Amino acid sequence: MIKLRLETLRLSVSGRITGTVYINLSKVFFPEETWNDFPLTIFNWWSHSFLNGNEGDYRFMDGPFYFKIIKKNGLYFLEGFFDRKLIVSTELDIDEFQCSLIHNIEILLNTIKKNKWDIDANLDIELLNENLCKLKKNI
Repeated sequence: MIKLRLETLRLSVSGRITGTVYINLSKVFFPEETWNDFPLTIFNWWSHSFLNGNEGDYRFMDGPFYFKIIKKNGLYFLEGFFDRKLIVSTELDIDEFQCSLIHNIEILLNTIKKNKWDIDANLDIELLNENLCKLKKNI
């Protein structure tokens, strides 16, 4: 569901981690299959949103794309937006979303550790580790 392409992860000269990250909704890619963004930042945002009740806005850092998770009649839906215009809506397995978020956070944190990337975002890494532990407890 959430796809972080490991082979695209890079540490920029400015010390920011970039890489391809998107949502795969049954072969519909949001925002797009080659979307490049800042996974450390957005995974912090997304895990925070999820831990605060699942529903709410899930933003991408670059561009006007975001998605919402909403609950209607006991079912969850993911709605993807471009600058407030709805462009995709699909039913969402909330447990699968949570597992996918956990899995991709682990990939990112393991890559940072394995590559010994010295970045200025140590507080962001600590926060993401904390959120990861909380997400795992909620399974």
